[in-house]
Amino acid sequence: MLTKIFKGVQKKLIITKIDKSVLTVRFNHDEIKRHREKYYGFFCLLTPNIKDSIESLQINKNRDKVEKCFDDLKNILDGRRLRIHDPNRMEARLFIQFISLIYSSNIRTIIKDSKSPLKYMSLRAIFDDLEILTEIFFHHEGFKVYNETDKQTQKIIDFFFWINWPQR
Repeated sequence: MLTKIFKGVQKKLIITKIDKSVLTVRFNHDEIKRHREKYYGFFCLLTPNIKDSIESLQINKNRDKVEKCFDDLKNILDGRRLRIHDPNRMEARLFIQFISLIYSSNIRTIIKDSKSPLKYMSLRAIFDDLEILTEIFFHHEGFKVYNETDKQTQKIIDFFFWINWPQR
């Protein structure tokens, strides 16, 4: 099995021996192009109800967005298990998770904007960078202390605090 894989990879590389211990390796672009063309695929949506192709693609994109939001709710926003037995607390937690899902969806649309400096970051990466932020408030002295931030975290903070939020 491993020799088959190595032979497949070896076709896509040009290996030349310079010395006894020195090899140069380059990509064989023609072979790579032939391999890609051989395995090109098609995207197909089958539905009995929707006859318009543009409408079916739009519905599929919306479905994908809903799946991403649900994944965010489960993984990023800690919505896996409620761990609550009281119905009132359960409703309150679901409401808070719903609000956080709205915010995360809004953040996702803002960072996907073509002018955004964060357009190459995922929502998870942004939340991971912001998760290290802490604020300590000293009641007796009456002041706050924040932890240090790196350049990436500061870039995220600057973008979201100085952005012109749309008025609704």
